Amino acid sequence: MQATSLMPEPRTDHVAGWKQQARITAWRCKAQLLHHGRLWRAMGWTAAGNALGQGLRAAASILVARLLQPAAFGQFSLLAATANTAGTVSLLGTGVLLTRNVSQWRERQRADLGRLLAASYGGCCVVAGSIALWTWLCPKQVGTLLLGSSAPLETEVRLLGVLILIQAWLSLTGAALAGFEAFDRIAKAQALQGSLLVPLMSLGALTVGLRGAMLASFVAALAAAIMQQLWLQALCKAHQIELRWREMHRSFRQLGSAWTAISVASLSNVPVQWLAWLLLARAPNGAVEVGIFAAANQWRGLLLFLPSVAERANLPILTCAWSETNWAAYRALVKAQALAGSLSATLLGLGIALASPWVMSWYGASYESRWPVLVLATGAGILAAWSTPAGTAILAAGRYSWGAFTNLGWAAVLILVAAPMAWRWGATGLGVAYVAASASLLVLNHWLWRKHCRGQSGAFVEPTFVSRGDRSAGGWAVLGGGAC
Repeated sequence: MQATSLMPEPRTDHVAGWKQQARITAWRCKAQLLHHGRLWRAMGWTAAGNALGQGLRAAASILVARLLQPAAFGQFSLLAATANTAGTVSLLGTGVLLTRNVSQWRERQRADLGRLLAASYGGCCVVAGSIALWTWLCPKQVGTLLLGSSAPLETEVRLLGVLILIQAWLSLTGAALAGFEAFDRIAKAQALQGSLLVPLMSLGALTVGLRGAMLASFVAALAAAIMQQLWLQALCKAHQIELRWREMHRSFRQLGSAWTAISVASLSNVPVQWLAWLLLARAPNGAVEVGIFAAANQWRGLLLFLPSVAERANLPILTCAWSETNWAAYRALVKAQALAGSLSATLLGLGIALASPWVMSWYGASYESRWPVLVLATGAGILAAWSTPAGTAILAAGRYSWGAFTNLGWAAVLILVAAPMAWRWGATGLGVAYVAASASLLVLNHWLWRKHCRGQSGAFVEPTFVSRGDRSAGGWAVLGGGAC
């Protein structure tokens, strides 16, 4: 008779389960650290480039404001804003689409990416070329539309047409480089542009006036665009990506709906801001009021540079996390963007608002008494900074129509408030309009993200581990991983 032990044999299946769970946990931690490492590295380079570029641009603007009369500085600010607006419109939303799809397609869908790049260049050339040709053929009409009948600046308007082409080219190559996560190259181009602006704009404004400042802006933007184009060509060659000009029409069919939604979002953002500035320019003493608001708005742009850095750096990485259904990393990256960009912008904005009389006095004695405009501009910047993480998450999820909806709401509020208030209160009224529009954008973005884009509530899809002999040298080999 065989004896039966009262102590059962130890089972090892639960031990194996613990080991498997430990490996899964290690893989999760490694994935989280990898995503965060890419984010902080990208943010570091982008912050360095933007800080240097924006700082030098602000210094050049202060020097030009001191060298030119207030009315001439207002005209220069409106022309520069028009160049940025037209350059952005020329992309028709291609910038966001390029950044998102380059990050997804650069390894596995090279043919699709080649068609998309060719279509982007072609569309940009057609739209930007048409706008530039109009400014060259009708400089008097364009000058009257922008600056009023009292300032027919034909040469400056023709320079504006060339600058629009360069700005569109610069924005297009920058968006493609961001998709390749080549943020170090973008930072170097921004540093080059800013370092050229300070001496050239000062020399041009001192010797030739408004025309010299416009010419300096063109030279600096051209140098940065050429540098970015050379780097983009090198990256495409390294990834074996060829521009497929004969097949670019397929990109319009493949991405037609997304392109339409992003174009609507783009057209309802920067052009609407330009329209609000144009309303201010038509108000009593409009040129001076535009100059005052331009001085305050530069600090709003400086305030938003960290949120924009975080947005540009996080979009390709956040897209990868969404396509891999890694909801934990997706939500963690959104929180990291809010911490790095929005919170820092809030602290910086409070400091600028407290020092607003002193800051406005840098532009001249006539600017010091208009410090409430700077306070309103910083308030609008803080609200916009807190809406940026949710907006980035919506774009990373591919919900382009929702982004168009929120931008349309922002644009409607801005114009409806600016139309009466800019005429009555000048730059102060336009500042109030920016605050109201930024508040509406914050509410819409966070409502849509919390309702639809926070990631699925189900469990995260666990990795499938291969045998020990098939592991890569760098860590766990995972089957079915994302393209990123």
